[in-house]
Amino acid sequence: MGRRSWGYALASALITSVLAGRASAQPPAEHAGEYAQADIQYGATVYGTQCTQCHGPTGDQVAGVDLRSGRFRNAASDDDLRRIVTQGIPGTSMPGRQLDPPEVTGIVAFIRTMRDFNAGTMQILLALLIGGAGAIFGIAKWIESASSGIPATSGAVMLAGLPVLVAIQLLLAALHFDIEDHIGGRARVRRWR
Repeated sequence: MGRRSWGYALASALITSVLAGRASAQPPAEHAGEYAQADIQYGATVYGTQCTQCHGPTGDQVAGVDLRSGRFRNAASDDDLRRIVTQGIPGTSMPGRQLDPPEVTGIVAFIRTMRDFNAGTMQILLALLIGGAGAIFGIAKWIESASSGIPATSGAVMLAGLPVLVAIQLLLAALHFDIEDHIGGRARVRRWR
């Protein structure tokens, strides 16, 4: 390495260390506000399996708790939400959950964006995707069977029918979310009493 190369290497190391020092000197963000769409969607899935039993699909099933509002009694930052999700709240019915870090990140992203995220729309998209795949597979097997003269196997029929049935269930769940959102006015009536 020549003198000029050493100089560039030394200058870049110095700049990198200064920038790293400045980044570590900044306090951590209380609430990032920006979340990856993949984290939000994954969080909706995890929320649906881990949280809806108590909090409900719209986050307002527990008395005095409305996750959709974005205001929390026991959490100001994303780290506080992570702690509550994993450790729970002592003396309450909120248990901690043993989740992988991506699951926790997803739940925090979903809860933070819950008022902007429509789970019903997500379920409709999944239903169309899954149902479409089942229908395309079924049509392809039917064409193959019709052109060869050999009847399709029961396994092929099941593989075509199952995604369509799952899609119907997802569409019904989306309808439930839509009804739940419209009935949400009932929660507002309760607050006025």
